[in-house]
Amino acid sequence: MKLKKIVSAVLVFCLAASSVLSAAAYTVDENAFVDVNGNKRIDVGDALQTLQYSVGKFRKFSAQEKKVFYEGCVGYTGYGISSDDNDENVWFRDLKKEKAIPFMFENFKEKGGVPRFASDNERYKELVTSMYYCDYNAEYPSFDGIFWDESDVENGGDAHWDSLFTATFADKSGEKDLMSEFISAFGSDYEYVTQYEEIKTGSVDGIDYLYWNGVEGKLYPGFFFKKDGYVIYFYGDNPEQDIKDFRIDLIPISKELMNKPLMRRYGDVNNDGKISTEDALMILQYAVGKITAF
Repeated sequence: MKLKKIVSAVLVFCLAASSVLSAAAYTVDENAFVDVNGNKRIDVGDALQTLQYSVGKFRKFSAQEKKVFYEGCVGYTGYGISSDDNDENVWFRDLKKEKAIPFMFENFKEKGGVPRFASDNERYKELVTSMYYCDYNAEYPSFDGIFWDESDVENGGDAHWDSLFTATFADKSGEKDLMSEFISAFGSDYEYVTQYEEIKTGSVDGIDYLYWNGVEGKLYPGFFFKKDGYVIYFYGDNPEQDIKDFRIDLIPISKELMNKPLMRRYGDVNNDGKISTEDALMILQYAVGKITAF
């Protein structure tokens, strides 16, 4: 009940203040991790997003969305792990030069290694997973899988790289059902899919999944499932076989990287290792001038 009161109070204040206080926003400098909406200021909008994040409304701040292409998030990073990569991956070597490692390593450590997404399907033998810079301090980063598609070559077409899946960590609480996971992890995709198609359910080898048919010119067929602590949005119309073939191998983390500190994550302004209503309240207080530092 106390949490609900805090959330309600901050939410009401944010909504009421957003229309009159935006002009009073502060310029972002060393406090860039507070600018969760990515508009280069610390304002009421940051407080509102932090509040919404803290109660599980979504898993990524605007500043961490690859589709927005904020400065510093203009392309794929050195994280490019192919399905046959080993622990000598270039990304690891580059990270050894850094003072702190991406926040996602907290999850990697818990799961026993860095994911190497792969498939036993011969069509996806050349599979590469990459991500954007803006995901580095995200609690739930996106891993984008692409494969070298040669399916059109026999018909006179060209081979090309094509999207196969997007994955992220499953909800840490373990309390969400599969549909709730889909909405929380891929909210905009869920809204788009349900505009055109009904989402159906299925199961294979004890793994439940959601799937939908394609609509020509509007929606590509796809499915969503959970495996080995990850949730995966997969593009295709053969969920049962693709889920069976899909695997997540783990690349061991070197001791050198294990001992490095983690980057600070967006929204954690009081630096207590979690994003909560307290952080939202502090950002709000800063935005309206009640406090001048975190």
